[in-house]
Amino acid sequence: MDLYTDFKLKDRTEIEGTGWIEFNISGSPDKYIHHSDDSIFLDEYAYNLFTDIFQKYANNFNYYGPTSFSIKQLEKIKYDIEKRSSDLSKLTTLKDLINFSDEKIKAMNLANELRDNYGQLITQIDKIINDINILTQKLIYFLNNCITENKTLWILGL
Repeated sequence: MDLYTDFKLKDRTEIEGTGWIEFNISGSPDKYIHHSDDSIFLDEYAYNLFTDIFQKYANNFNYYGPTSFSIKQLEKIKYDIEKRSSDLSKLTTLKDLINFSDEKIKAMNLANELRDNYGQLITQIDKIINDINILTQKLIYFLNNCITENKTLWILGL
């Protein structure tokens, strides 16, 4: 697993295979256009940093299928991700990140990936933490645009 790329939002041309979460603003509360040009994608392990937040506010959360979010839900999600961003910015070691993933957000997939690759990642922790902080800020920016532009957000696991 190359964590250098896992913590980055990507467009459709940058992804291959499965294991991606699509953030889609192409449609209405009732429908969406799958793989829209406006969609952004996030590796499912990185999504684990925020899954609990999206799940908390979803009417019918589906990790692999489509889940839509209204503006009211997005405002709450954005607020919680801003709080999460503050918590994540305080992490300084790989052990901190693993413990945070295990204990705070129950992101076992992410924690296990980090644990399994501990030896090679220990020297990359500054880059990983920085990438997570950048990801969080970009996600907040994206959510803010959805709210400002009154867009329904669909999230789909691929």
